[in-house]
Amino acid sequence: MPSLVSWLVAGLSVADRAASLSYTLSKTYDASNFLDEFEFQTSAIDLGPSFLAPSMNYQNQADALDKGLVSVQNGKIYLGVDSKKPSDWGQRPTVRVLSKNSFNQGLVITKFTHLPEPVCGGTPFFGTRGTGEYPDIGINMYEGWDLYPVKKVGISTGSGQCIEDQYHQTLYSGGGGGGDCKLGILAARDNLLHQFCHFEQIQNKIWGSPEGGIQALEWTSDAIKLYNWPIDAAPSNIESSNPDTSSWGTPSAQFIKPGCDTQKTFSNQTLEFSPGLCGSQTLWSRDYADGKYGPTCRVITGEESCHGHVTNKPQAFENYYFEVENIRIFQEMEKTQGQLLLDPNGLSFTFDYATSQPSSDNWIGVWPKDDTQAPTWGSITWDYAKENSGSIRIPPPSSTKAGKYKAYLLSGDRTVLASLPSFDYSPAPNTQDQLSLDPNGPLLTFDYATSQPSSDNWIGIWPEDDTQAPTWGSTTWDYAKENSGSLQLTPASSMKAGKYKAYLLSGDRTVLASLPSFDYSLASDSVAFSVKTHYNTNCAGGVDAGSVDSGVDIKPGNGVCVNTNCGVGSLEIPSVGSCPDGQVRISYWQNADCAGDWYGYGYGSRDTCRGLWSNGWGFKSLWLSCAEPDSDCVKQGTCIAAPEPSIEVCRATADAGTTDAFHLKTRYSTGCTGDVHNEVTVPHGNGQCIDTNCAVGSLDIDNVGNCPDGELRISYWEQSGCSGKWFGYGYGSRNTCRTLWSGGSSFKSLWVSCAKQSDDCLSQGTCFIDEVPSRPVCS
Repeated sequence: MPSLVSWLVAGLSVADRAASLSYTLSKTYDASNFLDEFEFQTSAIDLGPSFLAPSMNYQNQADALDKGLVSVQNGKIYLGVDSKKPSDWGQRPTVRVLSKNSFNQGLVITKFTHLPEPVCGGTPFFGTRGTGEYPDIGINMYEGWDLYPVKKVGISTGSGQCIEDQYHQTLYSGGGGGGDCKLGILAARDNLLHQFCHFEQIQNKIWGSPEGGIQALEWTSDAIKLYNWPIDAAPSNIESSNPDTSSWGTPSAQFIKPGCDTQKTFSNQTLEFSPGLCGSQTLWSRDYADGKYGPTCRVITGEESCHGHVTNKPQAFENYYFEVENIRIFQEMEKTQGQLLLDPNGLSFTFDYATSQPSSDNWIGVWPKDDTQAPTWGSITWDYAKENSGSIRIPPPSSTKAGKYKAYLLSGDRTVLASLPSFDYSPAPNTQDQLSLDPNGPLLTFDYATSQPSSDNWIGIWPEDDTQAPTWGSTTWDYAKENSGSLQLTPASSMKAGKYKAYLLSGDRTVLASLPSFDYSLASDSVAFSVKTHYNTNCAGGVDAGSVDSGVDIKPGNGVCVNTNCGVGSLEIPSVGSCPDGQVRISYWQNADCAGDWYGYGYGSRDTCRGLWSNGWGFKSLWLSCAEPDSDCVKQGTCIAAPEPSIEVCRATADAGTTDAFHLKTRYSTGCTGDVHNEVTVPHGNGQCIDTNCAVGSLDIDNVGNCPDGELRISYWEQSGCSGKWFGYGYGSRNTCRTLWSGGSSFKSLWVSCAKQSDDCLSQGTCFIDEVPSRPVCS
């Protein structure tokens, strides 16, 4: 969108005259919410007869999505124009979007991953607009025309005034006009006198960059500052949730008091994006396309008008688009006592908050929007917010109806620290509270559901004849925090066979659901499932013995620890037992006796062979139990497994010299017969080179060592010393005979090592073998 009317475009870089401010993140626009948070404008702005708004056809959201003018994918927001076909109706489809919410002062950081290519007929714009009628006050952050090599930055003051400091500027002035920028420019529509200056950015240029860039707007009561950086030149704290702008250096542009009263002149700004088309016909026909010298766009394109070019040349706009990763808005902590936001990804009544006055008495309350006495009395629900920032979910009462509500962050004496003036609430679909015993699950596994979920809800068990239940005690219990799920309770050691009852309760023991009676039988002799541990990864060969628990019965309950000590590559799980198919949980632990770091879960099922994570190299013990995959804490997001170490625990032990990786003999014949050419012991590490010199057809691999079955890597090389062309990988296993590729005739050396096939570059598609000669190397 051109800004030749009622726009003051200025670029000032003066010494920072404002104290450093502390900011906190208050709003983020990204791929997850952009389409919900921005409105698509379909009406053009009337800039007068010399401007060519008829060249654009602004699309609504549905049409823009359908035509590919806007998209959200791979975490990026795309905003462009139709670059596929000529326009049959004389207007090229494009978009103009404005944020639904406005802001007053603060810090706005925008991360672009692509910026529109400068093209004849292109007038890209990103900036802010006032909420009134155009021409309202606003801030130009990114704007230009045609093939201009640099972008214009500046502000629109309407009838207000901002004066540049011509003695402290780093941007080239292309307009002149004196220190107060007062030029007699008449607005074509309103015939109003406005201020007008041109300044071009010559430092930290990102104009038209296909790699994008980062822009920041800092708007305080004393100044408006604009910053621009290429992606790799941005300040180190640019991604912080509490950035300190004092370390950012001189802004690209700055407007400060007393010449520019940013507090009185500016208010209620919304964000706007527009990959606009066609500025002034005068620019097209008379002005240099690059704004300096050279031919006009009329000469370059061969089109008499910008309108004709835009209509007939869609391919010219293929790279004319914005791609945005995120826009983050921050509030000054010095300007506000706090902030309050509704978490769009949380459950209903989940609030993100921050305050500069934390207290154990602070709290968040919710009221109907039309409650005129809020927050001076009552609330429909509330909870403490004791930290300086955090997230809190306040369960809505069951009587809460759909409608508009408001929320406040308050101190103990009801002083307002922050507010959320309005938000919509819709109750979750009505869920009937229920509690039942899962007949197919492990012992004492309950299925439950409630319309009043809470982190304090719990399930407890009492003897059926306990007349005081559930008002006190319980035989055993555990939290049931979700709105629905499955929960296994661990029987108390004193629990005898007999009849019991169960309740789903709130934190104050309000009954949400009940199971009046069920039978419980002692399970001391029952088996949930059994396993046999195998050295090989495919359960082949005999059952491993020694220090490994070769056969294990797992009783119902919490499970049992199995020490593997780097000697187990797979679990053979028979069909016997009461654990449902697919419900065997395998928990991996760094050290013996299920100690040290925990590396997460795997799952298997009865009557299967389960190859283990890292083929047995990454752990020394397993905790085996009967449990549902959906119930584990990793999938629920309530726990995080330790990162996989760069050197797996069993390899690290072996590298310390406790044992060899493997031992082999190289033999002349392909069936491991004939003379032994060489005898090699390979230690742990990167492996070693073996010269075969056309005299080795097979490898006789001993059983010694601790390289897992199937994990001996053989790398074939054209010349001795593992040099020349490389012909790829093969794999073998301990206690086997491995016939070599081509019977040994197409290579002169091997690199042998202990490594996983899944890790090699061929399997991952990151490398290629050399071309195999038409004649064998050894011929």
